[in-house]
Amino acid sequence: MDTRTIVRLAAQQITAADIDALGRIERVLHRWAEDECNGDIERDEVTGRPSRVYGVDREVRQVVPDHERDALARLAGIMAGYPALQAYHQSDPRGCALYILPASLTELERHYTDGIAVC
Repeated sequence: MDTRTIVRLAAQQITAADIDALGRIERVLHRWAEDECNGDIERDEVTGRPSRVYGVDREVRQVVPDHERDALARLAGIMAGYPALQAYHQSDPRGCALYILPASLTELERHYTDGIAVC
C-alpha cells in the first residue's frame, strides 16, 4: 500500500493497526479472486466449500480453508469500529479488491471507485 493511501485512510481516523490489517485483507481477497478466476479454486455448488483444483484435466480436488470468508469476517470486525465508513469488496482480480467509502454512499457497485482503494 502506498503512502498516499495510508494518509487517506488515516485521515478517516482509521488506526495504523487497522490500516495494516486492511492491507493484509486486501491482499488475501485479491489473491483469492485471482485463484478463482484462473480456475485454481472452485466452490461446490451445493455446499459452497472451496476446493483447490489440480491436474491436467482438473480431476484432483482438495478442500481448502475458505480464506475469502475469513478475510471478509475480519473486515466486518474492523469496519464495525468505524460506523461512518463502509467497505466494498470488488472481486474482479484486475483491480483493487477492497475500497473504503462513506457509510452514507449508496449504489456501491456504481460508486465504489469514489472511495479509497486499499491496495
